[in-house]
Amino acid sequence: MPITFNEALTKLLNSEATTDQWQVKQYLQKIRSHTAKHGVSSNQILLLIRYVCQTTVISEDVKLDIIGNCLIPNDYMNYDIIEEILSHLGSPTIFSPHKIRPSKNVQISLCRWLVHVFLLLPKTANDECLSTLIHLWKFDYIQTWISYLIIWYTERSKQIKQWRIKLLVKTAKKPGYTNAAANASLILKRYMSIVGTSEKISRLISQLTYKTEDLKSLQNLQFDKVFIGKLEKVLIQEAPNRFSKYIIEDKLELFIAQLRDSDIDPRKLNFRSNVPEDTSNLYNIYTLHQLYQNWSDIRLPKNVEPLFPLSRHNIIQFYPLALYRENLSSGNKNFEEFWSQMYNWLLINLRNCFQKKLTTSTERNILFYNIIKNCQVFSVFVPRILNDFLTLENFLADTNLFVALCERLFPLVIPPNDLPDFRNRLLKILAICHLSKTAKGDQSFCSNTRTFPAVCHSMIRMFENWITQYADRTDIIEFSLDLLNDLRKLLLANLKHSQDDRNVSICLMILLNVLSSVSYKHERDTTAYSNFLEKLILKNYTVNKLITFDDPILMDACCKYLIGIKNLLLDRPATDIYVQLQNQYIMDTTNYLWRNKIISSRKFFNIPSDFIKAFSENLLSQTPNLKPKSIYSITGISAFSYVTLVAERTLEERYHTNIQYHELLTEEGFKRFSELIAERADGTSNVWIPNVETFTDLKTELVKQLKKMAPYGNTALFLFTYLKSLSKYKDSS
Repeated sequence: MPITFNEALTKLLNSEATTDQWQVKQYLQKIRSHTAKHGVSSNQILLLIRYVCQTTVISEDVKLDIIGNCLIPNDYMNYDIIEEILSHLGSPTIFSPHKIRPSKNVQISLCRWLVHVFLLLPKTANDECLSTLIHLWKFDYIQTWISYLIIWYTERSKQIKQWRIKLLVKTAKKPGYTNAAANASLILKRYMSIVGTSEKISRLISQLTYKTEDLKSLQNLQFDKVFIGKLEKVLIQEAPNRFSKYIIEDKLELFIAQLRDSDIDPRKLNFRSNVPEDTSNLYNIYTLHQLYQNWSDIRLPKNVEPLFPLSRHNIIQFYPLALYRENLSSGNKNFEEFWSQMYNWLLINLRNCFQKKLTTSTERNILFYNIIKNCQVFSVFVPRILNDFLTLENFLADTNLFVALCERLFPLVIPPNDLPDFRNRLLKILAICHLSKTAKGDQSFCSNTRTFPAVCHSMIRMFENWITQYADRTDIIEFSLDLLNDLRKLLLANLKHSQDDRNVSICLMILLNVLSSVSYKHERDTTAYSNFLEKLILKNYTVNKLITFDDPILMDACCKYLIGIKNLLLDRPATDIYVQLQNQYIMDTTNYLWRNKIISSRKFFNIPSDFIKAFSENLLSQTPNLKPKSIYSITGISAFSYVTLVAERTLEERYHTNIQYHELLTEEGFKRFSELIAERADGTSNVWIPNVETFTDLKTELVKQLKKMAPYGNTALFLFTYLKSLSKYKDSS
């Protein structure tokens, strides 16, 4: 005899672990077929929900099937339904550690079901229910569905309490949530639509970082058409006097409308709840001709986001914006509001970047483009961005982005009023880059090879701009020199542990080039000038250390530095400590590059001569009978041995010589080669490089050739400047 619906429901609810599964399946089949036609009452739904949450007889898949296909109401439901479901959500607490909780998937399905049948639930909720919903909102897996319930049950300003707002914002700012910021923003916007304009809520919304698309997706809630279709069919059949297709659809549309601030404008700002009426013609200017035609009518837009679309670059729009920068000093509130909105736009998008919400390289590149353009127009953005985003948290979140911000923004920084505070901030950034490990799984940067030199380079460029533009500001020059010295010490320490790292050596080269270009615009017979020299002159044998790394780029930079500071010491006595230090640098460097009297010197680069002699005598070489002197001078040291060989080949090509030099670039090698030339000369022209009769002549020609080679020109100029025998070539090409 066929079983009835009530019997099937009763037996299912009373089933135990010993009940045969085929019987359970039979009960479910009967319940499913009945509810598809007639639905179930509120009391029956309450029993089924309690059963699904507590039973262990059926599997999770069967529980999900019951929620999706058997819980189809045939009329309005009691408040008990909400309380029953809420009591089973979340995880066990200290007050109920042994209480069985349904699985996360079952909880999600129940919350989703509440949202879809909300039109049948009581219209209002008591304060206890709303408080429970707020606390359950902290569970990430049900957060979105709970958000909808909070929004729809919040109807009066009395329901909007301070502690609820704080809990929402505090939770939304925590890492690890899927979409908490957008969910919280949606609820806060609902609050603001009830209480009216609120600066506090607006400010809290602007502090939340989320992608615009995420918020719009929440606002454009899509109900399950299959479930709603079943619900409509049952309600219209079982309660035709209370429900119709129009009534049901109208209620659902009303719920969706409550999720939106207003009619959504595609130009709507991420951080604004309402889009103001905006007739600015700046949105529609794409060419210089259009800009010319509308120049007299240009007005500040009330929305900034349309000026920076993620689909194109429109630099024309920045020209009139630059004009408004000058008007900011007048205290015009429109200008102040515009720039405030502009920074909020940058703030939100940069946070999205660090939180990996802007995933494509195109989005990121365009964002950086817009940031730089904004900072060029309104320089006050630069220190704010550096202060807000160059933090340890962001460094660990995305090292690439952290470094990119440094590289793009530091060169744009102008000297702040509070230099000591700025120094502390710079040192904190350096500490982050120098001492912290990079983001997990990020292999493109390493704290000692790429990240730190890149950030140092950006700071050096900043100080270079300051030294050039504020040459008459003693305080700025001295501040820059202090920080450059700090950078030099850190970079030199890095170089000692990674000599083959070109990032560090190139950064040091740029730093030395900046120091060599520093000038002094005031009187020199003052204490201030002595303080200036103390900060500029490289002490602690820094030049010696850099030259002995045998890096041709560093060597060239040291030579440029020694040339650059020459004029700053001309008027000082020979007994001056800085003059003596400079002279010692010059003597050792010329000895190393040209004179080749290293072994006979008492000291060389502050290295005892005994050590140098022992080193030279015990040096292993593939060339027999190689004299110790041969490993020094510009043709023998490792920094220039290959470079001078390239210079020699270049000279041979220039003069179209009939013979090529295949000996070592040493005095003995040149003697052997000269004998070969004498044998092959026979009056033939262009046998080899003209006017080269001695090894010294050859070295002179090589140095003259080095001057024409961009990376090594300063090395040649140094020898022409400080060697009397070569001084005649200083002004020659």
